[in-house]
Amino acid sequence: MGIGDISQYPGFFIKNNKVHYKETIKSKAAKQYSTKEELTIKIYTLDHIPDQIIICEGAKFYINNFLQGSVVKFNAVLLNILSLSLIWSPVFQYLLWTTCSSSMKKMLDNQNYIKNYKREILQTFEDQFQRIKRLRRQ
Repeated sequence: MGIGDISQYPGFFIKNNKVHYKETIKSKAAKQYSTKEELTIKIYTLDHIPDQIIICEGAKFYINNFLQGSVVKFNAVLLNILSLSLIWSPVFQYLLWTTCSSSMKKMLDNQNYIKNYKREILQTFEDQFQRIKRLRRQ
């Protein structure tokens, strides 16, 4: 996520090269029978959150938005075709080349992606393994 991209996500900002999240919470005033609302502002950093959680939650968010058609406005058939390169290919890369592989696999299982998109996932993984095989021969 580049500095220019952060403004797309309400509440997130970068300060001293760290990503922060600003949350505003509405709460009732401290007086027992008060109807007055108070705003409490809390700012969090992502420093204490493991990379695996950030990557898996980000992937889950993107996959869900993509599959619901909110990322790319195309019909279901075209979305399905595009998902091979825009979703399942990057997932393959994470599973094969990163330390997040077990967390990513668990997230895919928990969200029923493997069950619901088995054909697309297997098709993409087969293609990716063929590409690796060709690269190794060169």
